[in-house]
Order: sequence, then C-alpha cells, then structure tokens
Amino acid sequence: MPQVIVQCDECGADIARDPSRVRRAQHHFCGRACKGRFGRRRVVVECAQCGKPHERKLSSMSVSRPFCSSACQNTFMVGEGHPKWTGGMVAVTCAQCGARLDRAQNEVEKKERHFCDNECRGRFLAEHQRAEHAPNWRGGHIIVVWCYECGWPFQRSRSLVGERNFCTRACYGSFCSHVRRDEKHPGWRGGTAPSYGPDWPLRQKEARERDGYACVICGKKRSNLKCEVAVHHIVPFRVSNDNDVGNLVCLCQHHHMQVEAGKIALPEAVMRQRLGCEEGALFEDVTFGTP
Repeated sequence: MPQVIVQCDECGADIARDPSRVRRAQHHFCGRACKGRFGRRRVVVECAQCGKPHERKLSSMSVSRPFCSSACQNTFMVGEGHPKWTGGMVAVTCAQCGARLDRAQNEVEKKERHFCDNECRGRFLAEHQRAEHAPNWRGGHIIVVWCYECGWPFQRSRSLVGERNFCTRACYGSFCSHVRRDEKHPGWRGGTAPSYGPDWPLRQKEARERDGYACVICGKKRSNLKCEVAVHHIVPFRVSNDNDVGNLVCLCQHHHMQVEAGKIALPEAVMRQRLGCEEGALFEDVTFGTP
C-alpha cells in the first residue's frame, strides 16, 4: 500500500505514514522526542464559561470548548449548553388527579400518559384498564366450559382447559368407568387372573426352597431383605395357566417390580433352565406379565 507524506507537528519534518494511520491520528510526530516536546507546550485560552484565561496543553486542544475547572464545565453543560439538550422541561398534566408536572422533552414524546406517582398510576389502571379495557386483554384466564360427562357448565382457568373437561372427580370417574376400562384403557396388558388356584401356596413354598429363599438376579436372601422373596411366573399365568415350579422364579421386591415393568429381563441362564431350552435355542421373551 502506498504511503502518505505528512509533516511532524513539532519540527515540521516529512514523515511517511500509512493512509489508515493518517486518518486515525490527529497529530503526527517523527519521534518520541518531538511528541514529548509537543505535549509539554502550553497555550493560553479563555474559559468557555467564565472567560478567565488559563493555560492548557496543546495536545488537549482537540476539545471544542475549554474550561478552567470542573465547576465551570458543569455549569456550562446545564440546559442548552449540554450536547444532548432536547428542549428542556415540558409542563404536562397527571392523567389521574390533574396535577401539573414537569417532564423532560424526550420522556413526553415516549409516553402517552403521565402520572405524578405510582399511586396515581395504580388508581388510573384500576379504573380504566381492567379486563377487556386493558391493552393486553386476551379474554381473561377464567372461562366457562362444559363438563364432558354431565354437560354442566363450570369455570376453569384457560391454561387448564383440555380436550375433555370434567366438573368433578365423580364425573371423571364415571367417564373412565365406561370409556377407559379393560382393553380400552391405554395401559391395558390383558388383565390379571383373579386367583392362581388352590395349590398356589404350596407352589410358592417349593419355588422358594428350590432357589434358597434368594433372588435369582441379585442373590439377596430373606435375611438380608427382611421379607419374603416374591415368586414370579416366567410365562404369565393368564397365558399359561401354569403353576408348575419350572415356570416360577424367585425375585426380591425391587427386581420383581423392574421385571414386571419391562425395564429388565430375567437372566438367560435362568430362562433356559426353567423353560428347558437348549443352548443356542431361540425362545420368546415372556418375562413380562402378572407374576
């Protein structure tokens, strides 16, 4: 990039500078010595506020208005002397009580109504911007809906309104009793057997004795669990109607719930041993269901 020739502000010597550097810098110097001498030079100027002559460094003369002190600068910057002066205070009236108020010009332009304090503002909003008169009104949070079961109208929060709404728990229970029962229920898994037969207590005892009163997954015994281990049907009783000991396995309460929920499966070795499957044979996963 071609350079630009400028003169040193102290000694007047020619200096080669990049154009970008020339645009950024206000003064140019050929060395530190010239820059130091230039910065120590002082000139006499008059204060823009009081007119008192005072000395200023030549390097600080870039400001448009020099002041002899901070007090003069603060006095000058009040009102029209401030660079962001917008016209001063404007007289307005409180929208609630009618009192006269002084507000800045930019505040008057931004706000439609003015209040002398929060109390006046609160009273105005309570009287004029309630319910459908409020600018953000969306119909209210309480609306009237009809019970899906009995058809009775009742009030409910808008956020709680769903596809089906019920006025009481009794109506919800009545709806579920004939619409969400048996195979119509989303959690239906085939139902449960009312009884495992008269030989069930004996079969439970035989299965516990065979497994040593211990869970086949974690190995915890009755003495560690402080309760009896549960007896689980490998093939659900509602499917097999079988209480044979080969279809039973002992589990602790924790693993029994995990197997029933389908979160874990019985060990493969236990499955093969109980169901009589040979090594490598395929068998259907039937670990879920009623114990």
